[in-house]
Amino acid sequence: MAFEIENGVLKKYTEKAGVTDVVIPDSVKVIDYRAFDRCTSLTSVTIPDSVTEISDEAFNGCTNLASVTVPDSVTIIGEDVFIGCTNIENFNVSKQFTGL
Repeated sequence: MAFEIENGVLKKYTEKAGVTDVVIPDSVKVIDYRAFDRCTSLTSVTIPDSVTEISDEAFNGCTNLASVTVPDSVTIIGEDVFIGCTNIENFNVSKQFTGL
């Protein structure tokens, strides 16, 4: 997997041909602005319990993303995190975000 991580912040994921499922490393605390920008092959993402924040538009344009689970550890979710993700079928979010 091609992750650019600085001080616990996932700055960028570079999509690899044929990779559809991504597991974010446990060292990540924040998923940065547009970190997964237009990763159109991505169908599933696993976010570890180490993540506390998902920034604005983190998964912008991931048109084939179908499955996402946001763990209880996430206390901050930015705006339009999943904008353009038109195929999400399985979206699991902590009870603390029931107002979203």
